[in-house]
Amino acid sequence: MIIRCYSQCGLLVICETRLDAKTISKQIQRADPTLLVRLYTDNTDAVESNVVGNRIQSGEIIVATNLAGRGTDLKTSPNVEKNGGLHVCLTYLPNNLRVEDQAFGRTSRQGQRGTSQMILSSQRTFEQLTSIHPEYSITNPRKTFTHAMEIICDWRQEAERIHLERM
Repeated sequence: MIIRCYSQCGLLVICETRLDAKTISKQIQRADPTLLVRLYTDNTDAVESNVVGNRIQSGEIIVATNLAGRGTDLKTSPNVEKNGGLHVCLTYLPNNLRVEDQAFGRTSRQGQRGTSQMILSSQRTFEQLTSIHPEYSITNPRKTFTHAMEIICDWRQEAERIHLERM
């Protein structure tokens, strides 16, 4: 389980919606009730603001929405830094690369250490991409793919190209 791999680091799980964040938070707590899991879905809530107001400690898990985390300066403890820094898990494919870069950039602010990764549901991601860009399909005869992530990355690049052309 990913949580055990990063037990000495801080872990930030970024979700697309409040419902996703609450669901994932509950699943993590059910899997291991001894873990310190904090929910951060509303940056206007005084109680939730305390979640990110203090330095993130080793083993601490913050489950947040992308909107709640925007503009939030996450600080890590010296022990977290010593053990590799903050690990960011992005649980959805953002509609553009800027949002993805901002999420992954949370690992290395002001010289801090960290790592990042995406954990995606292929079915949900394909549905999302199809709804946003129906003109670009997996059945495109010009494309051959051997791996699902290859499809997602190629599709995403095409979606970004189309998005930039429309601007």
